[in-house]
Amino acid sequence: IMHHSTKIWVLIILLISLHGIISTASPTTPHFAAVFLGKCFEKNPTAVDCDLLTNLFVSAASLPNSQKNVSAYDAFFAMADFSVPAGGKPLLWSGSKDVAIALGANSGYTILEETPTGFIINGLSWCGNETAPPDQPEFDYTRDCPFVVPDDSAIGTKVVWNRASQKFAQGFTGSVYIAFVPQCSSILEQECNSFRPNSIFATIEYPELVKNKASITSFTVLLLNPNVTHDPTEVCGHEDSTITNLTQMIHNDFGPSISVECVDSPQNITNILCQTIPNGELSSACIAARSVYQEAPPVPPCHSSAASLKHSSLLLSLVFF
Repeated sequence: IMHHSTKIWVLIILLISLHGIISTASPTTPHFAAVFLGKCFEKNPTAVDCDLLTNLFVSAASLPNSQKNVSAYDAFFAMADFSVPAGGKPLLWSGSKDVAIALGANSGYTILEETPTGFIINGLSWCGNETAPPDQPEFDYTRDCPFVVPDDSAIGTKVVWNRASQKFAQGFTGSVYIAFVPQCSSILEQECNSFRPNSIFATIEYPELVKNKASITSFTVLLLNPNVTHDPTEVCGHEDSTITNLTQMIHNDFGPSISVECVDSPQNITNILCQTIPNGELSSACIAARSVYQEAPPVPPCHSSAASLKHSSLLLSLVFF
């Protein structure tokens, strides 16, 4: 029987965990239109009509939920640019935005949030004022804006990121690179999954890759697992790993001969993530990555049974070249 004080501590831990989820919402970014326009000029000084792009987004984003529908952002997405610079390597990610951004900013990879339009909307929050006159939509700067609106996700902020992810994935050709940071399903972190069937990668991006499978030649998975000591099965090559499930799915959809390679906690990536921030403390991404590399048991890279395994140094060199 659980002691009364133990129950209290469990409740406190639950509340702290839930607070981290609930507090992720925030009101509309102050001076939204000006900030959006400024980010556009910063990323696209001459390549796009930033005034028009801003007006298209603001006209849709400031609508109250009662007037929004899935097509509200059509004009904006027709003009949006989620392309990768010439010579860059597009990178899909799942599980940790901080890790993905740190990796993308320093390794030669390009993630969605660093594309010309992804850069603009990244970090912004928005929702329409429900009490504004129908012909005069305006932003709501007082209440927290939902990422997903119950029963109608098409009008939450998430719909923009879903469509952006879809357009980004449509541009992939050749080798596909994916970075995973496993997510744990319980407070005790006893079960951690890298490939999750309900993730944006699985539900939005991967289907677009399948549609374009004639242009895809290989998959490389970069697995960063800060919880490997809690769930030692979530490593490359383990039969119970979700990456093994992903590999099987790829073979079913792309054919048994396609190369699928996995790298556990590459040292080069750990070095990339281990950067200091202004106050001298290590970033959370660095702490997680360092923990992975120091605590994880040595596991050789896994690969498709239908493809020969390249030397691990070649795999690690993908991070820089």
